[in-house]
Amino acid sequence: MLEIACTRYPDIDFRLNNCSQLQTVDDGYFDLLISNYVVMDTLNLDGTVNAFHRVLKPNDTAILIFSHPCFDFSNSDSSADRPQRHFHWDFPYLEARKCIDQPWAHFSSEFIWFH
Repeated sequence: MLEIACTRYPDIDFRLNNCSQLQTVDDGYFDLLISNYVVMDTLNLDGTVNAFHRVLKPNDTAILIFSHPCFDFSNSDSSADRPQRHFHWDFPYLEARKCIDQPWAHFSSEFIWFH
């Protein structure tokens, strides 16, 4: 995918990095960092957050989009007379934590994600 992107958009500086290190990015390089559904799947959450902090300029912005609760149906319910799905958590929704979900559908291994 990186090769295709570089071919199609030669004026953009594409890089391949481990998100918990961002080894090709200098300190304070970005004034905006957007992480869309990345942080929930990293194996090194602390390293990733530290790398994000390192590459941001001081007092600038990081937008981190985590897993949306609509994807975890083990903590929700609905009824035939109400089309909405209602979610319930046994911990504060914004609490930082490692979660492990059991396989579902055609998957055969656990889902490890960070909230």
